[in-house]
Amino acid sequence: MIASLFKKILIAIMLFLSKQITAQTENIDGYILSDGKPIPSVYIRLTSGSKVLAYSNSDNSGYFIIKIPENINISQLHLETSHLSFQPTKTRLSEDKTTYKFILQPKSTEIQALDIKRSQRLRANGDTLVFKVDSFARNEDRTIEDVLARMPGMHVAESGKISFNGKEITAIYLDGSNLLDEKYEFGSKTIPNKIIENIEVLQRHIHHKVLQDNTLSDDIAINLVLKDEATLKVMGRSTLGLGLPEQYDLELSAMLLNKNIKSLNGIHGNNLGKDLSSMFIGHTDFKRNSRIVDPLPKNLLRQETITSATGHPYINNTAKSRFLASNNYFRIRQNGSLRLIAQQHLGRREPLVFSYNDNFASLDSIRFIEDPNSTPVLRGTVLAAQFEINSPTYFLSNNAYMEIDRRKETSDLLGNSMQLNHPYRHKLLQWSNHFRYSPKLKNGDIVDIQWTIEHKDSEERLQVEQFTADPFTTNKKEDIARQQLELPIFANLIRASYKFNKGVLKHSYLLGLLNERQKFNSELDLSGSEYQFSELGLREQLNNLDWHNNEFYFVPMLETKVKQWEFSVALPVIAQHIHYLDPTNDLDKSRDKVYFNPLFNSKFFLNSQDYLQLRFQHHRSIGNMANFFCKPILKTYRSLANNMVDLREKKKNELTLKYNIQRPLKLFFGNITAKYASVRYPDLLATLVTDNLLSKIVVPGAHKSQEYGLILFATQYINALRGPLQLHASWTNLKDDMAVQRQATKLDQSAVVINPSIDMQFHKKFSVNYGLHYSWFKSEIVAFHVPSDRIMSSNLIQSIKLAYTPIKPLFVEYSFNHQHNKQGIFTNNHLFLDLFARISLPKRKVDLEVELKNIANIKNYHHQVLTSDELYSTVYHLRGRMLNARCIFNF
Repeated sequence: MIASLFKKILIAIMLFLSKQITAQTENIDGYILSDGKPIPSVYIRLTSGSKVLAYSNSDNSGYFIIKIPENINISQLHLETSHLSFQPTKTRLSEDKTTYKFILQPKSTEIQALDIKRSQRLRANGDTLVFKVDSFARNEDRTIEDVLARMPGMHVAESGKISFNGKEITAIYLDGSNLLDEKYEFGSKTIPNKIIENIEVLQRHIHHKVLQDNTLSDDIAINLVLKDEATLKVMGRSTLGLGLPEQYDLELSAMLLNKNIKSLNGIHGNNLGKDLSSMFIGHTDFKRNSRIVDPLPKNLLRQETITSATGHPYINNTAKSRFLASNNYFRIRQNGSLRLIAQQHLGRREPLVFSYNDNFASLDSIRFIEDPNSTPVLRGTVLAAQFEINSPTYFLSNNAYMEIDRRKETSDLLGNSMQLNHPYRHKLLQWSNHFRYSPKLKNGDIVDIQWTIEHKDSEERLQVEQFTADPFTTNKKEDIARQQLELPIFANLIRASYKFNKGVLKHSYLLGLLNERQKFNSELDLSGSEYQFSELGLREQLNNLDWHNNEFYFVPMLETKVKQWEFSVALPVIAQHIHYLDPTNDLDKSRDKVYFNPLFNSKFFLNSQDYLQLRFQHHRSIGNMANFFCKPILKTYRSLANNMVDLREKKKNELTLKYNIQRPLKLFFGNITAKYASVRYPDLLATLVTDNLLSKIVVPGAHKSQEYGLILFATQYINALRGPLQLHASWTNLKDDMAVQRQATKLDQSAVVINPSIDMQFHKKFSVNYGLHYSWFKSEIVAFHVPSDRIMSSNLIQSIKLAYTPIKPLFVEYSFNHQHNKQGIFTNNHLFLDLFARISLPKRKVDLEVELKNIANIKNYHHQVLTSDELYSTVYHLRGRMLNARCIFNF
């Protein structure tokens, strides 16, 4: 009996212990606060004695979550918190509790020397990353753009556009002042790096204070924190440069950057081929949430048919470029500001080229040969004024903008057995005014009212004069084609929304009304009997299209953030009425449509630094006036645009999956993005090719295309080498329906781009910068009952910069640029060499520079571009060896 009783007690003890071991919660979570505010980036660890079983970090809302290991007694576990600025805490877990709340007490900590050194380079403050400029700068750096290009996560494109961790930034602030707005290239190329203390990367940035902490955002901005001495005086520099053959390089810039007034002004001019147009504010884009009508292109007619070798350092080395800018920011009390901008750009190019174009998509390959002598001249002027009050209780702004653009080109062209005079003119006058008022009501809800009016008047002229080709007679005009085009546009957009700003699920409702009136007036006058378009029976062709577009849209928007999830959705419903008439061509039609273009965006935060993002958008839109007109348009001397059907409606679906990772303390940033897009049209775009004419028309037949893509970006700053290691890579595949010579075909296109780079410095005297850009392209066109036509090409560009500082005032840099292009059986190799030297005289605030470019004296550069149905091959005649000397005065 005793044995039986002992056995029962033993079984009960075993059952009790088993229950204690197996009774466990899969996850525990909680919040970390201090003085009623959430504390991000707190390190939380789950411990059993001295052993750490799991760990996590709190996010921006102070939330954390930790998974409990299996088969463990919860009552023996502890949660411990650790943060540099707060006292550590330790709490025993309880079996009946899954959520914990920690109230941390601030503390003062003496930081060790090693930690101070690390924090000087980069530190994280919630969503803001703070880079110490002096920790990344080198003696050879002059502007803030030089330092930005070396910071981990940053990428500076050739145009001056800046991106962080693969996403383009929206603005650069100067001590919180929005002096330059979204066009910041002038500032990044002008502001000296020595006057900047820190660079703050503002992730999840929202400019409007009234919306901060209430709205989800993916935007990224940069704030340049000035040193104290930079706010006390006027600074600037002047450059005087002369060179051979007949070259000059001039610059004068001045800036005042104190608390209440910020002014950045400059004059630049050169004939070295430096393109200054990237610093020119040429447009203002007020985002329209509906925008179901495709926007018109800036230029419909073109004088050139030659593709440009963008990014090559010497292609436009005969170009002249001048730029004038005045950017002024005035602070009004605490939250108000006034910004005034005036800019002007003048560009002139005289490229010497020879080009041919093969249309291999047609069954009979046809080649167009061009030997142009073109001189394009561009003039642009921008005036802008913005008044803004950006306070936590309301936002008020009014932005007035005006732009004037002129383009003039003259060209003598020798084409396919034709000698042509080919002048082109373009004028653009655009003005707009954008008003916005966003108050926060007493109950916390937000009202947003916006009103935009815009007018654009675009005028284009293209003339083609064909001469006799008989060398024994005097050139005589035989045939003339004149194409004139006028596109006046007026738009009025009113939007109003109400946002319910309480609770976990925030929702808003937007009402909008858009009225647009546009005209498409064109005249094509053909004279003579032998002009290449005579085969189509064309004489005078007129379009007098009047286009009215009215849109009313209702957009419910929802957004929420629950623990690790962020979710937002926009559900726009748009009712559209289009009326277009052309009395000249007996046209009077209307189109009524209702569109539903949903947008879903979701983020899942794996921890406080990494997240998965899924984005889906369904978009339906309709063509604009440039896609529908009755009579043909002469776009170039050999390209004719004609329409055979009505407006084309496009249906597009986009799906994007992105994994973002960043380790600020380890100076590592990266992301990988997978994309899918499908597009459908109810008809096909066909290409008709003859000996002297390439015509684009629309023919019946459904058009489908699918595109897949994969993009990788990763950057790691290597402390031992004082420089970053970066990798950009992408793969895309396009499957598209086409029509060539009215015959249906299928296009299969693949492209791979790999772009690694590394920047290293040894002993602060010797540095190496190596960059590689490799692209591979394959295009295969399959026509029914016809063998497939496969075209492959590859392009390799390698650049090496060797920099040496033997003594502190002297800096010498050797540059090597190797370009290898393979197109079928054709292969081109070019190696360009440059030498640059600078000696600094800091006491006199003077820099003396000498630059020797194209040392190998290469005078011909062969460039090829492959598109879906054409091969462009161009030979550029370069200027050759160039010597430049500059004297730079800093004040």
